[in-house]
Amino acid sequence: MNQRQLFYLIFISLFSVILGACSNNDMSDLRQYVAEIKARQNPQVDPIPSFTIIPNHFYEVEHKRDPFRSMETTQTENMQITTVTDQNLQQNCERPDPYRIRVGLERIPLDALDMTGTLLDGQNNLWGLVTARADQITYRVQLGDYIGEYDGQVIDITETKIEVRELYPDGAGCYVEQISSIALSSD
Repeated sequence: MNQRQLFYLIFISLFSVILGACSNNDMSDLRQYVAEIKARQNPQVDPIPSFTIIPNHFYEVEHKRDPFRSMETTQTENMQITTVTDQNLQQNCERPDPYRIRVGLERIPLDALDMTGTLLDGQNNLWGLVTARADQITYRVQLGDYIGEYDGQVIDITETKIEVRELYPDGAGCYVEQISSIALSSD
């Protein structure tokens, strides 16, 4: 055994003796504290509140499968939806294009838009100018542009108003056409 190993052996044995001397084998205070904790009565816990599950219509609108439902349930519901859609096709009722991507003014309701004027371009096309109340941005629209939340399409632009044809769901799978207008604001 060399000198270094002897030194480590002495150091470890002294350290063990010191730790053994410092330890108090009387753990009565710890046992008493644990007994007090165990003797406490549990406080009254309120029952778990009940939550109302609100159906998420996002998946239906976007034609995506709900990831929180089993495949069998989704397939059964898709068959029912397909049946209703097939009946509507036979009725030949008007429906918006479900695959068209909604952009720009289609995300803003018509009542949040103000007509601020018109613009005549070089080809004598009349453009309508509408301003969104929320951000005060002015947009220009022409005949055929989509506007509003209900698949609205601009059908007429005059100096004083913009007429929009909207399609509202009737609850039976078809849509009802309604003509709305945005009048020139007097501001």
